[in-house]
Amino acid sequence: VVDATGSVTLMFVDASCTYTGADATVSILNADDVTITADGSCYIADTSANITESAVYSDSVPLTLDCTGTLSIDGNSKEGITVSKAAFVIEKGDYILNTVGNGLQPKGKGTSLVINGGTFDITSGGDGIKNSKTDITINGGDFTINAGGDGISADTTLTVNGGTFDITTSGG
Repeated sequence: VVDATGSVTLMFVDASCTYTGADATVSILNADDVTITADGSCYIADTSANITESAVYSDSVPLTLDCTGTLSIDGNSKEGITVSKAAFVIEKGDYILNTVGNGLQPKGKGTSLVINGGTFDITSGGDGIKNSKTDITINGGDFTINAGGDGISADTTLTVNGGTFDITTSGG
């Protein structure tokens, strides 16, 4: 749980984090902004059927992912990463998301998702990337998305300035 003042960096180095409670494995509640970095091979998972949000959840706190390694996230009961009512930026890194719900989910007014680069392997029971009342900008990256819903679902504005996409959907 991040409940702090100022800027916070969560640095994962060849780490594995699992959680069986009702909250997110990584729950970001208070800070000016949070950056998650991963070096090596890192794994985050929720293992509870009763989780209330996502494996990684940020509530009104800007979140940046800036990884030099691989960050694998299993959302075994809901979403992979949810950012609510704040900026969500992905700079670089390798991301593997396996989720029951949506893979990446920015939501709420005032939220935006900007992806500047990275490699994304998203397998989701819901949408691969789902926005709710937010804008999504993709400036680059390599995306392989296998989704039970939409590959990329944009309620408002989706801007694609670069990237490669291999998207398979079964219901969207």
